[in-house]
Amino acid sequence: MHCTQAAEASHKINMHLSSLRVRHSDINGTQNAMLQYLCKRVLFQELKHSLFPPVAAKENNRRVVFSHVLEIEYTRTQANIMRFLHKDVRIVEFELGHMIANEFRLQRDQLQDQLRPLTFFFSQKYVREDGRTLWATPNRRDIFRIKGQEGGTTLCAEAICFIQVSNLRAIDRAGVISPNNRDLVLIRWLSPHPDSVERDETHRPVCPGPLRINNCLWQYSRADEPRRCMGRQFFRRQRQLFGDREEDQNNVRAHELHAWYGLVKPVNVEETMNMCPVFKPGSSEWDGQVWLQTVTMC
Repeated sequence: MHCTQAAEASHKINMHLSSLRVRHSDINGTQNAMLQYLCKRVLFQELKHSLFPPVAAKENNRRVVFSHVLEIEYTRTQANIMRFLHKDVRIVEFELGHMIANEFRLQRDQLQDQLRPLTFFFSQKYVREDGRTLWATPNRRDIFRIKGQEGGTTLCAEAICFIQVSNLRAIDRAGVISPNNRDLVLIRWLSPHPDSVERDETHRPVCPGPLRINNCLWQYSRADEPRRCMGRQFFRRQRQLFGDREEDQNNVRAHELHAWYGLVKPVNVEETMNMCPVFKPGSSEWDGQVWLQTVTMC
């Protein structure tokens, strides 16, 4: 079913749009009217493209907008170092602190003291200056293509939340951080699936078999070591953040035990990928780790 996207898109233009634009009569009369409409539409589109070439868009004065605020208290204290931030952001303060340290090149030996002057704001929706909206809600977690490549494959990641870090000059001893606020995207990395050995012209992992014509295959990146916060002791204390039933909680823990998180700048998000989860072989259950990307054909 993933190979029908281009055909369905063409059908919407050729059939649905034209049927809305013509007067309906008998079958032959309606069909002829629709064909004439499509011919004229194609003709004028080509004339518009030839006579009026696209002009670079004018710079706008849009500003960055955070919304769908997450009520998260990032305490940065030793007592809460293994406290998960939120049910929708299942990383602990210790993990976020180390990612912030990598982003701003902070010293690890006194990390809590260095983070204390900073202010953190968390949200699930982010509107960039160019007007593009990025989402990270439980019902819609965008999966992005990130600028750059790794091992000959384009970078891919799932949005977890958006973070604004403020008062950066308080930790900028070298005077190299500018501006005083920094917007970041907390992401979970994806990697090419082992079955995808080919790459297309944009360095995406092409799906093997019959689906290769219009699909790519990804899986969540896996850290070499299990996350310390997922140990039995810490997990039991906060297992209510992983689901309502014990079975669901254990499944989520298993899926996130080796999760690999990171931080990127919103400007490095190139596009949103069209992804859907994959079923386990021979069952109707989601795999939970593998994603199929549908590539739109022109």
